[in-house]
Formats: sequence, C-alpha cells, structure tokens
Amino acid sequence: MSDGGLRRTSGLLLGASHPAPALAVTVVVSLLAWRTGWESTSLAIFVLAMLSGQLSVGWSNDAHDANLDTAAHRQDKPVVASSLSVQLLWRCAAGALIISVLASFAAAGAAGAFHVVSLAAAWTYNLRLSRTGWSWLPYAIAFGLIPPFITAGLDPAQRPALWSILVFMAIGVAAHLANAAQDSLSDAEYGYTTAAISLGERRTKVLALALLLLGTALLVWQLWEFNSALAILTAILSASIGAVGYWRTALFFKAILLLALADVALLLLSDVSILS
Repeated sequence: MSDGGLRRTSGLLLGASHPAPALAVTVVVSLLAWRTGWESTSLAIFVLAMLSGQLSVGWSNDAHDANLDTAAHRQDKPVVASSLSVQLLWRCAAGALIISVLASFAAAGAAGAFHVVSLAAAWTYNLRLSRTGWSWLPYAIAFGLIPPFITAGLDPAQRPALWSILVFMAIGVAAHLANAAQDSLSDAEYGYTTAAISLGERRTKVLALALLLLGTALLVWQLWEFNSALAILTAILSASIGAVGYWRTALFFKAILLLALADVALLLLSDVSILS
C-alpha cells in the first residue's frame, strides 16, 4: 500500500472509531485516575488500556452495523461513504480489544478484570442489545465499573465510594437514552424495540433527565462539605440546563451531554474523592 493509501485508510479507520466519544472517555477517565493517585508507568499503561478499549468498541460498532448503515445510506459512516473494508474493521477491533485486555491487567493487576467486564458489556451492546429494550444495561455496567477499576488498581488497592458508582451509572444510562431518543424513529421503521421506543419520547426524556439530575444531586451532596456555595450554584445551573433541554427538544441531547460534562468536570476540579 502506498503512503497515500495508508494515510487514507488510517483516516477512515479514525473516523470509524467514533473518535469524539472515544477520546472524551479516555481523557476524562484517565484524568480521574491521575487525580485519584495513578502515576508514572502504570498511568501510561492505564491510558493505553482505555484508548485501545474505546477504539475496539467504536470499530466493532461500525463493523456490526455496516449492513444497516448501508441500507440507511449513512454517508457519515466511512464503511458506507468509502471503500473501507468491514473485515479490516473487525480485525482492528479484535486487535485493539486484545491490547486493551492485556494493558488492563498490566496496569491494574487483577483489578483489570473490572475494565475487561466493562468492555464485554460494551461489545454485548454492539453485537446484541443495542436495538432491544435492554440497550441501557450495558451502559449501566460499563460506566458503573469505572470507579472500581480506578480505585482497586491503586497500590495498595482501595474501595470506591458507592455514590461514585451510582453517578457514573446515571451518566452512562442518561447519555444513552438521550442519544437513543434521536434514532427512535428510524429504529422503529426497521422493527427494533429499543428502550427509547418502548418508553416513548416524553418518558425517555424524563428518565434521562431524572437520572442525570440524580447523579448531579449526589455530587452536590458530596461537594457540600467542601464548598456549599459551589454546591448551590451547581444545583441551580443543572436545574436550568435540564429545564431548557426538556422544553427545547432540539437541544435535549446537547443539554444532557452538557450536564454530564459538568458533572465530570465538577468531580475532577473539586476536592471530592471517589475513594470509600
């Protein structure tokens, strides 16, 4: 393959990896690990485990959905808009998954199993549950296992605070519901029964918003001990963003993402610890 062909293929693979969420999850979780006490070589391997794992999830998603995306004329998908091979996507996804599993155990020892199970949940979503009424479950599992992966991988191992697990689960499921609500009409046309379709648009929005506000409330509760003024301000801003998102359907998904990012930023910038 020529240099030009290699660069083009690399660019297409990058596009098929869902780069924005892959990078966002990797950066946020890695920063949280660093803030919790990870450092040096272990932190570098942790970052590798997170990044390769996210790449494997993105590539396997596009590979599995290639036929559906082609039928729907999804020109935003590299496998549809170009000659990117589905077989190449599967090979890259499998390779990235192997790297992530090995790096997880190398970085955290036995605690790497938390990340491996998280990846298994994400792959199960891609391969089986993405268009069923159980589509929310892999998100709850995958995001909920982030705190124990970080804390149990420390030396010595620590236990995560229960509230931190609940916050991450709430963020993951809320973001999924908000995203699934956008695709509910097209999914219904293909005869799928996703959680968003089963609930209906209004109840999906209410549940997604309720979950994220619950996660925010748990953070505010923890933050109150350190800075009550910031806790109050966070509660007011969260309620305002949520209200705007609920009443402006076009802004709902963006509002949910903004709330999720605000929660994570608050966790990273405050003195709140996810250790038990």
